[in-house]
Amino acid sequence: MPEATIEAEELSVVFGAGASQHQALKDVSLQIWKGKSVGLVGESGSGKSTLAKVLIGAVPITSGQVTVGGQTYGAGTGRRRRTPKQLQLIPQDPYSSLNPRRTAGQALAEALDPLWSRVSRHRKTIAEWLDRVELPQGSIDKYPYEFSGGQRQRIAIARALCIRPEAVIADEITSALDLSVQVEVLKLLAELREELDLTMLFISHDLSVVRHVSDNVAVLRSGELVEHGEVEQVFTAPQAEYTRQLLDSVPGGPGFAIRT
Repeated sequence: MPEATIEAEELSVVFGAGASQHQALKDVSLQIWKGKSVGLVGESGSGKSTLAKVLIGAVPITSGQVTVGGQTYGAGTGRRRRTPKQLQLIPQDPYSSLNPRRTAGQALAEALDPLWSRVSRHRKTIAEWLDRVELPQGSIDKYPYEFSGGQRQRIAIARALCIRPEAVIADEITSALDLSVQVEVLKLLAELREELDLTMLFISHDLSVVRHVSDNVAVLRSGELVEHGEVEQVFTAPQAEYTRQLLDSVPGGPGFAIRT
């Protein structure tokens, strides 16, 4: 059997207590095999971002467990544990994810070595990564306001990948970008995934994008996993009524796909 880089087993997350209690995830079991990409879809509030936050340690587990890069965490773990170095997050908003007072080079230096985040110490590696995400020369000393939204997202990708993680979570990374820029960013991410043999959880509300970048698809509804399978099987012969409703909402129907 292939090795799972990321695995959730009977994972449940409950926020609040009493009358204000809300179950964000309910008995979710999901595996992402090494080198594969799973697209996570569902309506707003379905639990997609909560699952991502559990995996990186930002939200505690109520019951069940998650395994990331060979480390297993159960109930009671969350904010007290560090995000495994093997798993990195590419955040949704390229505008708020970068510190406006730090240059692109400083952002990468901090990722490479939080205890010694001087650009001079890592300048060669930083320059190589900024070049790999196709940013112009001189970007290393520029501040976020000097970049477009698409360029900022490229910096976020470089920051996540420069430490060579085993897996990455891409959380709605194209939602704030124009369509033409989306295509460019997705093409870049696909190239880096293949080069680095990355495992990826790709979170998106855009089914056409998910179909393009994913090997498998997982569908969340109100915190429950209602369908999980190979991308073409889910898109052409969905088993859950909810999945069929999602596909029907895509312009052009299930056959609609972006072009790169």
